[in-house]
Amino acid sequence: QVVKVTINGTNDAATIAGDTAVVADETDAALTLSGTLSSEDVDNTDNRFTAKTIEGTNGTFSIDANGAWTFVAN
Repeated sequence: QVVKVTINGTNDAATIAGDTAVVADETDAALTLSGTLSSEDVDNTDNRFTAKTIEGTNGTFSIDANGAWTFVAN
């Protein structure tokens, strides 16, 4: 007798957490905020972010592969 077993895996959602405080640097002309995010995903042990810089109407947001982010207001 042949028994066929099908197993369907589940992609569990990642959990992202951040600093409990944000550093605001108001000593220069532009307001600068920065912090660090962390990621935990049981399906992906690499847990890295995609480095990206986005320029918007109100400022520039950047994040690196390690989760360190910066926002510089216009």
